[in-house]
Amino acid sequence: MKAKTEKTASRAGLWFMLQALAAIVFSAGIVLVAWLDIDLTPRDKPKSEPKSTEIARPDAIPEPEAPVSEPRTAPVPVESLPPIGSAMTPRRAKRLLDEVQEQIAKTDPVSAALLALETLPWDSNRETDPTNLLTAHRLVYDAHFNRTERLVMAGHQGFIRTATFSPDGRRVATAAADKTVRLWRAEDGAKIAELRGHDDIVRSAVFSPDGKLLASASFDGDVRLWNAVDGSREDTLSGHDGKVVSVAFSADGKQLVSSSYDTTARVWDVVRGSTTTVLAGHTRKVVAASFSPDGRRVLTASDDATARLWDAATGDMLAELRGHEAGLIAAHFSPDGRRIVTASIDKTARLWDGETGAAGPVLRGHIRQLISVRFSPEGSAIATTSRDATVRLWRTDTGVETAVLRGHRSWVNDAIFSPDGKTVASVSVDWELRHWTTAGALRAVMAGHQNDIIDVEFSTDGRHILTASKDGTARLWDTQGEVENTAVPNWTGKIDNATRSRDGQFRIRMGPGNAASILDAATGAERSVLTGHTGPIKAAAFSPDGARVLTASNDGTVRLWDAANGDSIGVIRGLPAPVASVGFSKDSTQALVLTTDRTLRRYRVFATLRELADHAAETLPRRLTWVQRRQFWLPVLRPN
Repeated sequence: MKAKTEKTASRAGLWFMLQALAAIVFSAGIVLVAWLDIDLTPRDKPKSEPKSTEIARPDAIPEPEAPVSEPRTAPVPVESLPPIGSAMTPRRAKRLLDEVQEQIAKTDPVSAALLALETLPWDSNRETDPTNLLTAHRLVYDAHFNRTERLVMAGHQGFIRTATFSPDGRRVATAAADKTVRLWRAEDGAKIAELRGHDDIVRSAVFSPDGKLLASASFDGDVRLWNAVDGSREDTLSGHDGKVVSVAFSADGKQLVSSSYDTTARVWDVVRGSTTTVLAGHTRKVVAASFSPDGRRVLTASDDATARLWDAATGDMLAELRGHEAGLIAAHFSPDGRRIVTASIDKTARLWDGETGAAGPVLRGHIRQLISVRFSPEGSAIATTSRDATVRLWRTDTGVETAVLRGHRSWVNDAIFSPDGKTVASVSVDWELRHWTTAGALRAVMAGHQNDIIDVEFSTDGRHILTASKDGTARLWDTQGEVENTAVPNWTGKIDNATRSRDGQFRIRMGPGNAASILDAATGAERSVLTGHTGPIKAAAFSPDGARVLTASNDGTVRLWDAANGDSIGVIRGLPAPVASVGFSKDSTQALVLTTDRTLRRYRVFATLRELADHAAETLPRRLTWVQRRQFWLPVLRPN
């Protein structure tokens, strides 16, 4: 009897739990429907309905490993994309646009524009909200005017560990966890070749000084040489008994040095493809190795807490650099070879004499272990990065800290000086690239990667920054923000900055305060007030067709306005010099901005939002990933 009672009670308890679970699921469904603003009222079925509304889109296909953005091989006009926006109610569109403005618009204008395009109701029968259209207009123009993300190199099926420019800057090599190296054209991101042959993760890839060869180091224990023009294999250098983690050419390109977890480094003859010297002596894995600028010495860094100097020809150890209290993560010669810097997980970097290995200043300040260290191009400064989320700059001669670059929200994986030594680029686990002055001022935050950024490098002219990420892509960024505009330096012409409309009906009055007004030219009556600048307006112009107005302010921005209603539809930011004058081309299709350094910049402008959206769909460097679509509750479309 007791057993029967217990059994009945157990069943009752189970039934109660099932009812409670069903209630929770039902409530969650109601909340989700309300949040998405889904219309559940029955609708008449169209006479001609496609068999499936799931249209194949490459960006919606999940990759077998970590999410990887799909390559964009050809422009895709808005007309060829599924009409996702047409199914979005104005209330849902407003929520999405509010999220975009709050979360990502300031640092990732490309993603912001792509999400804004999702809200545009191309179905003429669909209800629209003018406020939503204005917000979308601004977001798409923001990417058009100000984006720094030039192109995306996508295709690897695993995270990219390193990305590097060829010496002439025309090609990019990426080394990835998918066991491949890829060559890309830097001009447009087109893939040149996929280099297959390694049997494990490719840890690094470097070009020879003349750009003809590419060397790759892999966890499979081999170093491989490739033709850097067409990607064909030249040679396989075998000899290590453990993972190979770094490879570097000598300045003349005749020798190569590799470091391995087998506790050794090896010097190779590039022509013969054979080992010339084995550098043995470390007691734990060797994490880095490089030649001195004159090629006579080799520097190695090890997890055994030491760095060592070696004679590159004989393999004799010249000096053992002791002082760190934990394993090293990097070691470099200064550009002139006179100094060495080492970085360790003991939270410090140390300076040493490049010839004798004598100890120099200790760079203390980080509160967590270091991740990278770099010399400036002229060798007078050092940048260190750490798990403490900072970049620190130091004087090489004294070891004195000169600046702390704060702003990243997590580990800073790498930082590098620009070729002129005036700025620093840093990348982080927070998915952001930050561009700083060496005084510590933040110039720009560049976002778009969808995972940790691991590696960063400047182009030789300093105009572009190359990044590599765990999202499986490498990206090229423009340091001047001149992706969509054309800059003409040393311009000596004049701009027709008409403050009166061509038909004579309206004129622009600058002021009072930070505003401007469009007035009836005959009566002086105020047609609209242009508000948005945070400083006095010093230049303004009507477009020849009378549809647009440009204003320039002491706040450093230029704004594009709809002359009919006074709405601000676009803002040009980040100009390197104050604005002297603004105007339009004669056909009203270009906004002209002349800065005080006599550089004229031309920006394309559009008569309608539809024209702007079409252009954005054709020129933006990527699409939303399936992860982003899920994040913002957008349909994740899959192939039929």
